Amino acid sequence: MSQFRQENCDTRTGVLMRIGERIRILRGDLLQGEFAEKLGFHKNTIGRWERGDSVPDADNLAKILDVYPWVNPAWLVCGAGEMERRDFQAQSIEQNELNKSFLVNTQIIDHYLESDHYKDIPSKNRGLIYAKFHDHVKSGNSWNHFVIASIISEFYKPSFALHDYDIANKIRNLVDTKHKDLNSDSEKNVKYWEIFDEIDQRFCFFRAIAPNEVKKEIVSWIDSQITEAKEAR
Repeated sequence: MSQFRQENCDTRTGVLMRIGERIRILRGDLLQGEFAEKLGFHKNTIGRWERGDSVPDADNLAKILDVYPWVNPAWLVCGAGEMERRDFQAQSIEQNELNKSFLVNTQIIDHYLESDHYKDIPSKNRGLIYAKFHDHVKSGNSWNHFVIASIISEFYKPSFALHDYDIANKIRNLVDTKHKDLNSDSEKNVKYWEIFDEIDQRFCFFRAIAPNEVKKEIVSWIDSQITEAKEAR
């Protein structure tokens, strides 16, 4: 496996390689069709990944790592560290837990990118967003909807952006008030996006940091929903 060791930086450009380039390195001497068959994917899927037309989502990344368990997930997704897991032979419990956590992070981002609000984002940017979020979490920083939206917006400026901190907090307050029976973050995320969708429908012209007059209308609507939720209890 040592022949697969590569520098994480593309020396032609001086920037981190895209995930498709790392998949091409992982393929090695195999033809695209052979590699695709080994992974259980279609040949065209591998081609799109390597060209940068699309990127594997969290489920596909998990399949790749099932076939190539010695590959460092951090390297595969965002080019961090070396290609090989140094402790692969030892199968350390700590490393396995770290790998699982890493894939959970990519699934969190997938949840956001599958929202209608980001449906037009170039798929080749997904790997860059994975990397940015991974670096954020790896550094011990906390995250919330606002943080993730801000990270995504760095790579997709035209995205629908409820990136206003006050509004994001008010939506979370509405979820906590209206759905006090929900305990898991994943269930609360679903409700958060349902409210997000409703605001999109009611204020469909709102496509960037809200102009003051639009923000007032949104805040007023959320406050009325919070009041109704309290009265209904």
